[in-house]
Amino acid sequence: MTKDKQSVIKYMEECEKKGQFDIHTTPPPMELARPVDEHYDYLRRGIKHFFPSLFVNIFSFFKEREIIHDLFHLTVEGEENLNNIPNSVVVCNHVHMFDCVIVRHAFHRKHLYITAAEFNNRGDFLGFLMRYLGMMPISSNHQAMKHMNNAIKTILTEKEGHILFYPEASEWWYYKKPRPFKAGAFHYAADHHVPVQPMFITFKDTGRTDKEGNPTPDATLHILPAIYPDESLSRRDRIQALSDQSYQSMKDAYEKAYGIPLTYTCDQTKQQA
Repeated sequence: MTKDKQSVIKYMEECEKKGQFDIHTTPPPMELARPVDEHYDYLRRGIKHFFPSLFVNIFSFFKEREIIHDLFHLTVEGEENLNNIPNSVVVCNHVHMFDCVIVRHAFHRKHLYITAAEFNNRGDFLGFLMRYLGMMPISSNHQAMKHMNNAIKTILTEKEGHILFYPEASEWWYYKKPRPFKAGAFHYAADHHVPVQPMFITFKDTGRTDKEGNPTPDATLHILPAIYPDESLSRRDRIQALSDQSYQSMKDAYEKAYGIPLTYTCDQTKQQA
């Protein structure tokens, strides 16, 4: 394993001991970031976007197959849990910069939008690809967020549309445990009366490495049963219930896959104090 990845793992361990689960353990490439302002087009529909979108989907098809089969050696479980759910807020643990490709694969590359931190709106070719593959960057610009909220409403109320959120709020490289959630994703599910579709990625160590010597374990995507908002609850309680039940669903998937109870080193630190 490279020293760079060793330092990332060590930093994740330090953050877990402190209970700081939303820290970015890999510095984002801010030099490539473009600000997301009120002119950002979240839906990218219409004739002017037809050919760029067609090019991106054809180009990405082969790259995504390579990521799914050669990098992750992906297995998918629970595909039946996507049946008869035309609209949903999808939540998944964030464990790799390309894990959104895993979720896109589950949806057969259709009808899925992906929320992302603002710094992912890059000015390079990768940024161009991500924008046309449905990236929805969360902006610090108030007007941009109004456009994003309107776009989310459109997606979740049309014939078929799904939006992926990473409720843990940061990527932790190949981290196996679910982490505490931020509430944002569950606000949208509660407000638009759509289910939350939890997904959880687990890994199996294989001894395989990439060209740089970093481990590349096999991945399994667990598509868990959808969780529907309880309309009898207040909005606040409805949001909390969706979050709690989604976390419990991922916790159960973790414990079943790895055969151990979920514990955090920060809990042990508290007990020793």
